[in-house]
Amino acid sequence: MPKHVKRKISDITVPDGRRSIDQRKVQGLAESIALIGLINPISIDKNNVLIAGGHRLEAHKHLGRTEIKCVVLDCDELRCRLVEIDENLLRNDLDPIAIGEQAILRDEILEAMGLRAKSGGTGANQHKRRGEKSAPLQTTAGIAHEIGISERSLQICKQLARSLTASAKAAVRKIDAPKQDALKLARKNHKEQEVIAKKILNGKAATIADAICAVAQHKVKANLKSIARELATKKTKNVNRIVCGDAIEIMRQIPDGSVDLIITSPPYNVRDSSGNVRWGGTRATSKMRVGYDLYSDDMPRDEYVAWQRECLSEMMRLIPDTGVIFYNHKWRVLNLLMEDQSPIVEGFPVRQVIIWHRTGGINFNNSYFLPNYEVIYLIAKPKFKLIPGANGAGSVWRLHHDTDNAHPCPFPIELPHRIIASTAAKVVLDCFAGSGTTAVAAKMLGRDYIGIESSAQYVAMAEERLRKTNRKPA
Repeated sequence: MPKHVKRKISDITVPDGRRSIDQRKVQGLAESIALIGLINPISIDKNNVLIAGGHRLEAHKHLGRTEIKCVVLDCDELRCRLVEIDENLLRNDLDPIAIGEQAILRDEILEAMGLRAKSGGTGANQHKRRGEKSAPLQTTAGIAHEIGISERSLQICKQLARSLTASAKAAVRKIDAPKQDALKLARKNHKEQEVIAKKILNGKAATIADAICAVAQHKVKANLKSIARELATKKTKNVNRIVCGDAIEIMRQIPDGSVDLIITSPPYNVRDSSGNVRWGGTRATSKMRVGYDLYSDDMPRDEYVAWQRECLSEMMRLIPDTGVIFYNHKWRVLNLLMEDQSPIVEGFPVRQVIIWHRTGGINFNNSYFLPNYEVIYLIAKPKFKLIPGANGAGSVWRLHHDTDNAHPCPFPIELPHRIIASTAAKVVLDCFAGSGTTAVAAKMLGRDYIGIESSAQYVAMAEERLRKTNRKPA
């Protein structure tokens, strides 16, 4: 049985030739160790030479620790443990996390013994200590095949074992979570994992999705209180954020007249179309075949119109007498007849229709020409004005569509940038924020922003883009 001890870090020798240290990984491990302690001890031999756990050792140094928990192994024991791990992996009762833990330990032992695996092959002579002959050992691909999973699945198991905290692992095991759900949890940082796991372990959530949703809703409520307070007092320093939730529900909690400018582009309901584009079919681009996350985009027409009119009513409440809404939509052919969006905007103060002339596109319907434009309704309160000189831009905007964006239907950054730069707006809202393009443009121009987005996946996408965007000084 391996011996568990504590060793002074200064007494541990790191041999030459080990893989290089990833400082980002060290930083992440240090944060985790500071929060919940060291989950897996490092491995050393009887002479205090490091066998496995270089990143964990560096994380302890980073934290200023002087001692670290260790497992003491010898070379003969390593070979025995390797055989034991292979036998364990061939058992049928291991869950994905246990499979990953065993596979990671196996990799560390092979590295410590100086064994290298060639890709492919049957396993004969696949692992060989430099300068010696060794008994045949299984390759990782071979192990994956024998336990009945793909090599990719084995890599996911290893990611779960490596990335999940102890509490998160316990939560996954408690509800026997599907591997893909567990992977979503593993992609969260350790602090978020602990909060989500607590919901499951305390019986307040039955699935990982339920727990994530409960945590997100709590975060939304906290965000909304903060945003509403800032907007009510006209101190907008901390409003800059993307809120995950329903557009109408979130807007209802924002004070009247507190947003100067709204730029938004709702889902177009194109799955209800009989025209040129069908989501999920051969007529769609690859991103459109995937569609939106969490939203099917196929409402009955009358329900869709009612929903969008309710959204516009809330938007009108949010802007002051000097405020304006730029509402991006698309006219389409339905049953061989042009269908504009007048049922949606009827009764609202539409001052102008701007044409966004998109470049590119393919027409799959031979009954009409390529529809290579979208419309932007300028819906304004009475006192809205553009800044001096902005009125010369014209009402036909030729802008390339955004091809470098994982969202299925993004508009180009130039579109919200042009709009925001043409106004004196201080606070900009996008209630269908998607990948955060409006918020990014606002930040680039030094304006405050609020984004509302129902998909946590797109919220994360937007937040990542915003982290990489520099704010123009006020």
